[in-house]
Amino acid sequence: MTLPLDQWQEVGRNESARYYLAEEGVIVVLPYEDMVDTETSARAAVKLQIDYWKGAGRPGASVVLVDPVGHQEAGARRVYQREIDPEWHTCVALVTSSFFGRAVASVFLGLARPPVPTTMFVDLDAALSWARQQNATRGMPPRG
Repeated sequence: MTLPLDQWQEVGRNESARYYLAEEGVIVVLPYEDMVDTETSARAAVKLQIDYWKGAGRPGASVVLVDPVGHQEAGARRVYQREIDPEWHTCVALVTSSFFGRAVASVFLGLARPPVPTTMFVDLDAALSWARQQNATRGMPPRG
C-alpha cells in the first residue's frame, strides 16, 4: 500500500508510531515496523490523539494501519477498550491487507472492542470513507 505521506500533515509521533492528519477529522496511525503494542504504547497513542482532538475543539476518527504491528499485548487491548473516549473519538478503522494483520485485528475486535464504532478494512480508501461517514453521524462539527 502506497501512502500519500507528502499530502498528509504529521501531527505527532512517539516511540511506537507516527500520526498524520489525512483530512479534516481523520488521524491515520502508522506504527513502526514490528512494533510491539504494550499497555504503555497504547496509552501514549490514545493520549496523543485525544490531546490533538481537544486542541482542535472537536472529536475525530482514527484509522490505524495494522500491518506493521508485530504483536499486541493484552494490556494494550484493555487500554483501547477502556480509555478511548467517545467524547473525542468518533470511530476506529483498522486497515490490514496481510493474513497476520487480519488475525491481530480480529483478535482485537473479538476481545477488546473500543467504546466507539470499530471496523476492519483491507483498503485505506474504504476506511477513510467510512471514517468520514462516522464523523458526519457522530458529531464532528466544531465545538463551540
